[in-house]
Amino acid sequence: MKSINYVGFLSLLALLAILGLTMHEPGLIGFLGFLYFIRYFWVEPSLAFKHILQKAGCYAFLTELFCFLPLFFIAFFTLPFDLTLTVALGISFIAAIATFTFSLVYFELKYLS
Repeated sequence: MKSINYVGFLSLLALLAILGLTMHEPGLIGFLGFLYFIRYFWVEPSLAFKHILQKAGCYAFLTELFCFLPLFFIAFFTLPFDLTLTVALGISFIAAIATFTFSLVYFELKYLS
């Protein structure tokens, strides 16, 4: 029996892009990038794959931790007060997702091919 690879469910976030099209919010189009994760529904989650996922997730978490505080201070001194938290969280989220995706692809190519 084939087990489910839960990483594939990240591709459901791409539905937010469709919601953005119907609500005329062009900022949500960036969620189409999550369609990349649909390929993981066909990947068997072996022990090596789970280790790679853990490593990529750790890098993404550390990226978010180390990006947020400096971005918050930069935004605090350069932007209006009501945008400070939104901009800092948004940019650090983008950095974490990009780090997760690129490190997952890198480790997959390095260890699983």
